[in-house]
Amino acid sequence: MSDIQSYNFSFVQNAQMQRQGEARAAAEGGSYLMALAMMLGQIADKMLDRVMDLADQLDNLQDKKADIKNDNKDPGGMGENKLTAQLQAQTQIMNMFMQAMNTVIKSVGEANRDVSRKQ
Repeated sequence: MSDIQSYNFSFVQNAQMQRQGEARAAAEGGSYLMALAMMLGQIADKMLDRVMDLADQLDNLQDKKADIKNDNKDPGGMGENKLTAQLQAQTQIMNMFMQAMNTVIKSVGEANRDVSRKQ
């Protein structure tokens, strides 16, 4: 595993462990806003795992393609375009989800603030 891949894996694993700890703390503390944020964060983590899987598949495919080219054989399509399209689509889906997650958390937080001001 290259240094970049191990860094990514380590970062994702550390972020997941941190989110799980925060979710447990939120559940014990009773803050529904924190629990909502933790739940949405876990969904985002799963989406990121899917993006990383697709990126690994694409990387492996490109490595195989390079090996075949070095042997002076025609590598053909090998599904690289399909994987690239899937990766781009999954990245866009994750981006839309992250924007929606940000909007939900911000809206609920602002609503809580407004309610607390009126009491």
